[in-house]
Amino acid sequence: EKGDRNKVRIGIALYSFYDPGYVGGVQSYVHSLLQNLLNLGTGDQYVLLIRMEAHQHFEGLLKSWNIDHAGVEFTTVPFDADPYHPLLHAANIRNFLNRLSLDVLHFPIHWMYPQGVEVPTVLSPHDIQHVHFPHFFSNDELKFRERLTYASCKCATIIVTQSQFMKDDLVQQLNLNPEKINVVPVAADDIFQEPVTHSQLEDARNE
Repeated sequence: EKGDRNKVRIGIALYSFYDPGYVGGVQSYVHSLLQNLLNLGTGDQYVLLIRMEAHQHFEGLLKSWNIDHAGVEFTTVPFDADPYHPLLHAANIRNFLNRLSLDVLHFPIHWMYPQGVEVPTVLSPHDIQHVHFPHFFSNDELKFRERLTYASCKCATIIVTQSQFMKDDLVQQLNLNPEKINVVPVAADDIFQEPVTHSQLEDARNE
C-alpha cells in the first residue's frame, strides 16, 4: 500500500514509446534501466506505465531477461494523443496517474507529461539538442520540445542527468536550480564486464 515503508510503489512512465520497435539511444537507456532496477531484488513494486500497443514488447523484454513478474505490474495508460500535440489529453492522464497510489513517478525521457501529478517525480533528460541544433527539427517538433522540456524540468521534483556536462547545460540554457539536479553516470553494459582472455588482448593489439 502507499506509504508502506517496507515496499515502495514506483511508477515508470513508458507511454511515450509509441513505436516500441524503434531502437535508439533513449530506448537503450530505458531497457538497461529497467533490467537493472528489476534485478535489484529490493522487494519494491514497479508499475510500468505503457501504451496498449507496447505491452507485448515490454513483457517480452522481461521474459528475455528471466525476470520474475511478481514485483512488476503492467498498467496500460489511455494515451491516444498525437505525440506532438499531447496536451489535449493531459488532464485525463493526470487523473489516471493520480489514482494509481504511486509513491514516486519516474520519467526516463526528455520530458514529463503530464505535469502536476500528486506524487514526487524524477525526470531524466538526456540532452537539449533542440537548443543547440534547432535546424535538426521541424517547426512542430521544435515547439513541442521547447515547451515540454522547459516545463518538465521546472515541474520535476528531482532531475537526474548522466553527466556533469548535461547538468551544467541545463542550468545555463534553461536557468534551472542546480540543487535539484543529480548527476548519476551510466555504467558500462554488462557485456564490457566479461573477463578478457589473453587471445582477445592479442587480437586487439594486432588490429
